[in-house]
Formats: sequence, structure tokens, C-alpha cells
Amino acid sequence: RDSPLVSAAVSSLPFDLTQSQMECLDEMWGDAMGDSSRMVRLLQGDVGSGKTVLAYLLGLGCIEARQGGGRVVSILCPTQLLAAQHKQSISDFAARLQKQSNWNIHVELLTGNVVGESRNELLTRLETVRDDDAVFLIGTHALFTPDIAERLKQLPSVTADDTKTGLALAVIDEEQRFGVRQ
Repeated sequence: RDSPLVSAAVSSLPFDLTQSQMECLDEMWGDAMGDSSRMVRLLQGDVGSGKTVLAYLLGLGCIEARQGGGRVVSILCPTQLLAAQHKQSISDFAARLQKQSNWNIHVELLTGNVVGESRNELLTRLETVRDDDAVFLIGTHALFTPDIAERLKQLPSVTADDTKTGLALAVIDEEQRFGVRQ
């Protein structure tokens, strides 16, 4: 894997990745950077086994490599509690990385409780990210609402190829709760 941002993120973590985590990250990296425009992968593990940190690292890599054209990674969670936990974990990882990186890493939370002007302001922030921004949008089923889904599909590209729009990566936590079709 050739990503200075991911290498910096790994070295900034308050723990070392296990050999299995490194292997999973390398495999997912290969899928994400492959020829297909869509990666379908199931990462299974016990609570606390490092799935969130791997999603974070892969998201940074996709943003840096300009996969999908965007600077936003979405993480869909089945509950507001899990979404809040992911926001805290990724915010902690990002704060450590920002001490040694020029990237501006933002972590946003979108649940059914974020409505009206607050929701519009959040979406406007997503639509105006700069080239050195990385945004993790962590949310619940609110990410599926038609207005949100449409705006996420239309996120502007930061590449010269304006045909690439949308998210850099979409992660679904606990897929069995939502179903593959969703």
C-alpha cells in the first residue's frame, strides 16, 4: 500500500496494529484501488477487534487516492449510540494524526435528530470541502433519506475528472442489521 497519509495515521495510533489487521488493511486496499468501481467486502470481528480503525485507515487511503473523486467517507451505523461511539473513536484518531499531517480531518454526525438548518449546514460543509480536507460522515438511517442520499451522490469532485462525484468510500457497520440490498 502506497499512502503517506495512511502510513502517518498508522504511526499516530496509540497502539500497534496486529498482523491480522495489517493483512486485512492490505487486502481491502487492493480491492479499493483495483479496477472495479465498487468494492464489496465483509470484515468480520469481535467487538474491540479493530474494525473501526481499519475503516478509518481505508477511508483515509481512498480520500488520498481520490477514489470516487470525493473527500467524504460515510459510515452507516444501526444505532445512534454506535454512531456516537464511532464519531468519538475516529475523532480521537484524527486528532492524533492532525498533529503530524497537513490534512484537515473533520468528523461529522448525521442522525435523525439532526434536522432543519443544522442538517443543511452540515451538508453545505460537505459540499465545500477543500483539497486538503478529509471528512468522515458517521450516521444512522438518516443517510438513506432521499434528500441526503441525492446530495451525497452529487458531492463535487476534487479531481480533474468532473465525472467522478460522490463519496470516496461508504462503509456499512453491522450489515446484517440493514441487509445487503440497502
